[in-house]
Amino acid sequence: MRLFKQKRKYDIEIEDVTPNELRSSKILNWLLVAISVNFTSVGGINYNLHHVYRSGRENPSQYMLLVGDARDEEDFKGVEKKVMEITNSRAMRNFSERYENELCDSLEPRLSLTQDTVADFVEKYGKNFKEVKISKVHFDGVTESALKDSGFPKDKITCLR
Repeated sequence: MRLFKQKRKYDIEIEDVTPNELRSSKILNWLLVAISVNFTSVGGINYNLHHVYRSGRENPSQYMLLVGDARDEEDFKGVEKKVMEITNSRAMRNFSERYENELCDSLEPRLSLTQDTVADFVEKYGKNFKEVKISKVHFDGVTESALKDSGFPKDKITCLR
């Protein structure tokens, strides 16, 4: 016999989030999976910067994956250097080619990647890159009550399951 009703949990994605919306989130940081930021370098190359969380209460870890959509090594190195400066991170390995037309590298942040810190980073990215936007925020295991009072505009939320 069950004494407590099991809470229904959702995996959710929020699209086109502003830094202020991210800061006003009421969803716990440890439920984060990833925050994806898109921008264009001064050289005109599009980048995706994924702030990834391997969540879990026992052994959480975090990293950032920088992906450029062109094989311009000079532009990539300049962008990577600026991102590492803004986020106080270091490259986990030398950048590599991914697919036919992309370069990527994993970065290890020295600061904890909370929703607040990423919102701060995004504002700093905006001073160095063009067309900066938080394209997606992904959470796993969000309860129904937390979903209803998430702090995000309802029209930006998609339930994945």
